[in-house]
Amino acid sequence: GTTPQSKRAWSCSLGWAFWKAGPFAKAQWRYAAMNNSFQNIARAAESYKQGHYDYPLDVGPGQLPPELASLLDPWPSPPCSGWLLDWENWQAVPGAQGTVRITVRRPDLTPAAYYCIESKGNCNPDLYGSGGSNWRLLTASQWRCQ
Repeated sequence: GTTPQSKRAWSCSLGWAFWKAGPFAKAQWRYAAMNNSFQNIARAAESYKQGHYDYPLDVGPGQLPPELASLLDPWPSPPCSGWLLDWENWQAVPGAQGTVRITVRRPDLTPAAYYCIESKGNCNPDLYGSGGSNWRLLTASQWRCQ
């Protein structure tokens, strides 16, 4: 069978092949890697919620929610140098409309994009720290490390 190490080695080899192939292939690889990270985190969060009836609490950018450590370790890194993923559980924040999402943040911590996991309204409420583009509406050609 495959092990996490063999999957990582394969992913690294594939990533290197795309990197050597040129700008379009690099953009495709970065988009696929980011999408994979978002989906893995969302699956781990949904799995946690099934057993605990709620999502993990909010943590700071670049931090693995402790509740997800047994399901997702290590916390993924975006394919853009210096960027961070941010687990955001704003269910108890007034005006946040029950939002739970993952945000990819630039090195200055401004939001680049978000992946909505759950919301009772707008998954991008007008709150400090919110913003960015809805990941599900972006294409590989629109995703840039800038």
